[in-house]
Amino acid sequence: MDLSGLKKLAQLKSLTTDIERSIGLYDMGETERSILAAAADCADDNNIVRTSEIMEHKCVAHISRPTFFRVIKILVNDDFLLHAPEEKAGYYQLKASNEATLSV
Repeated sequence: MDLSGLKKLAQLKSLTTDIERSIGLYDMGETERSILAAAADCADDNNIVRTSEIMEHKCVAHISRPTFFRVIKILVNDDFLLHAPEEKAGYYQLKASNEATLSV
């Protein structure tokens, strides 16, 4: 095992935890954080993202389809995601009030 790589991983996890705390995501479950981060990474300039793009993101590729859609519903209910206006089903928008915190 590469100990220097393990130390770098520990530093990265510590930094991630600090950022999650500072933007109010620390109390959220790991799956919710992963899907929300993937959505932020895939979103276009209007913060619109398709569920298929989120599902293909490497951070959530391991999540089962039923769990994925259950978590999307949770994120909508908790006002992190909105059903995208003027778009068909399967499109979501990162909520504007969370925009600044998600662009870290």
